Formats: sequence, C-alpha cells, structure tokens
Amino acid sequence: MKHHLPSLHALRAFESAARLGAFNRAADELGLSATAISHHIRGLEAELGTRLFVRNTRKIALTDNGLLLANVSKGSFQSLADVIETLRNRGSRSSVSIALGPLLASRWLSPRLEQFWERFPDIDLQVMHTSLRVDPKAISADIYLAWGDGQWADLEASPFLMVSMVPVASQVYFNKHGQPQKIEQLFTHQLIHQRSRSGWDLWLADHQLKLPPDTGGIVIEDANVVVRTAISGQGIALGWLPLIEDEIASGKLVPLFGKKSAKPLGYHLIKPKVRNANPNISEVVKWLIDESTETAS
Repeated sequence: MKHHLPSLHALRAFESAARLGAFNRAADELGLSATAISHHIRGLEAELGTRLFVRNTRKIALTDNGLLLANVSKGSFQSLADVIETLRNRGSRSSVSIALGPLLASRWLSPRLEQFWERFPDIDLQVMHTSLRVDPKAISADIYLAWGDGQWADLEASPFLMVSMVPVASQVYFNKHGQPQKIEQLFTHQLIHQRSRSGWDLWLADHQLKLPPDTGGIVIEDANVVVRTAISGQGIALGWLPLIEDEIASGKLVPLFGKKSAKPLGYHLIKPKVRNANPNISEVVKWLIDESTETAS
C-alpha cells in the first residue's frame, strides 16, 4: 500500500519545531538554518492547505490542526527512533526491550532492576518510556506494559497489575485548606489533573457524581510530577495504588475517603504476535508476572 505523505524532511522539521516551540531551536537540533526550517514548514502548510503555526514576533504557537499533527508525528518519530535504537543495540549479547509509561517505570520497574540483573546477568534490558496515549500496536518492543482494559485487536494481552484510584494530598495542604470529609467537598479544593479532567470524571462517576464544569485546577502531563506536586502541598490528586504505597506509608501523602475505583483498569502485559524468536523474552515475561503477583499480594 502506497502512503501519500508529505516530504519527510518537512515533517521532521515540523515535529522538531512543534516539540521545541521555536524554529531556531529546531534548526539547532537538526543542523539546519532557521530559514530552512521555516521553508519546510511553509511548504508543508501549502501542501496540506492549512496553517500549522500561529507566528508572532518572538514566538510560535500551534493551531488546532497543528496540534493534531504534532501529537501524531511525535509518537511516530519516537516509535521509529525506538526501533532504530533497538536494531543498533542488538549484538552478540541477548537483549529484551520493554515499553512502559514513566510512572510504572519509575515506581515499579526501577526498584526491581537489581533483582533483574541478578536473575538475568547476560540479558541487556532496553527500557522504552512511552505515553499512555500510544497504541500498543505502534510500539516495536518485545514486551509492552500498557494501560487500558486489555482489549487490543490482534495482540496477546493479559492482566499485569491492577490499580485503584484514590484521592491523596499532603498533610501540609490539609493543615492550610482543611481536609474534606465528604466527596462533594472536593469541588471547593484545588484539584490536580493528569493530562485532562478524565481521571477525576472517572473516579467521581464511580461515586455517582460529576465534576462541575467550572471546577479549576492544575493540569500536568507527567504522572510522576502529579505525585510530587501533591506532596509539595499544591492540591488534591488522584493517586494510583499500589504505585504510591511508599508515599502513603511514609506519611508524605494522606488518602481520602478510603474508597477505591471499581473500574477494571490497569496495566496489561502485551507480547506482539509476530516477532523474531527470542527465548529470553518468555523468561523475562515470567519474571515480570512473578514480580507483579508479589506486588498484588
């Protein structure tokens, strides 16, 4: 199937400028002049028949169409880079690649890497951080720990680690703003959102409530930053058990209401069906499942 795509150079220039927020920074990254970057992007806009950037005197901003293209191009170039890095790193030693989000990587996988090296001293583990928004089918990894309901067509997915949402904040925040005793009282507090309001919408729906449309708050992309922001006393966030158990046990975060979401969401372990045979993948999968079972217990 032939793909009718614009110039790869133009798409690369656009992706870099969109990600870095400036033509001159994109030029430095790609080893081009700012004029060349601007030329590529104007040509891309002409070919697509739409503006991708709003150009002001000192800065640029993505249009709605530009944001749409930026979200797709960023993931696509990242997936391509991951595959190329995987191919470059394959040598005489065996390697296994695993893709997962930054929260699970930092709070679940990283503390267990020492056990991994002890168990598999001859395996090079390649860890790819990926956004939860990325379709697992777009990730070229031996193993993918993906967030969702487990329903992905043409992929072998099995439950890995189920999590529960619970509102949390620091005692510093409660000392200053008071601790809500009823769920409805949350609406008068500063809420911390991850990426969008959807997390709070989901949690509240489980309690037959809705987030008022005029509810404000802080919107943060990275889940790890969400946790740090809550610890610093900036508001009430939705934390994920068991990934924040250490913060709760140490008193850095205080859980509210003692209720957990009943939604069947969590991390699933995915192995693409079509890959080169690597017997070490099955061994690593077994180790991951054993570790997740111990976490759940």
